[in-house]
Amino acid sequence: MKKILECEGRQLEKIKMLPYLYKKIGFVLLAVALLGLFVVMFMEVHGMAKSITWSVLLIAMLMISASREKVEDEYTLSLRSKSYMMAFIAGVLYAVVQPYINLGVANAINDAPAVYSEMPSYVIVWYMLFIQLGFYYLLRFIR
Repeated sequence: MKKILECEGRQLEKIKMLPYLYKKIGFVLLAVALLGLFVVMFMEVHGMAKSITWSVLLIAMLMISASREKVEDEYTLSLRSKSYMMAFIAGVLYAVVQPYINLGVANAINDAPAVYSEMPSYVIVWYMLFIQLGFYYLLRFIR
């Protein structure tokens, strides 16, 4: 068993973060995606353009989240792990609670009974990445 655990530990050490350059690319893609979202929303574009815009947004946020800092030390790794933990907890709570809130609001506003619907997966992933990045930078800059 000890040999298996050591082997698994070595495999986990092979997972590396993206270089710092990818963080810059991620921020540029994020700006492009946000601009694209405004265009999609105001021009009421649907279908493939909306899907591509959301995909670019998610990829940009993932690149920012998975990229190294200029100075990566134990403190930044600790903040990163704490922010991932907070994002995971917030994401699970959001995925469980938000559909019931939507249902309650829809029933309160409309006369006809509303139908329960689950959150789309891209919304949950976006929310988790947003929370992770928000908590990471908040914890990093308040030290």
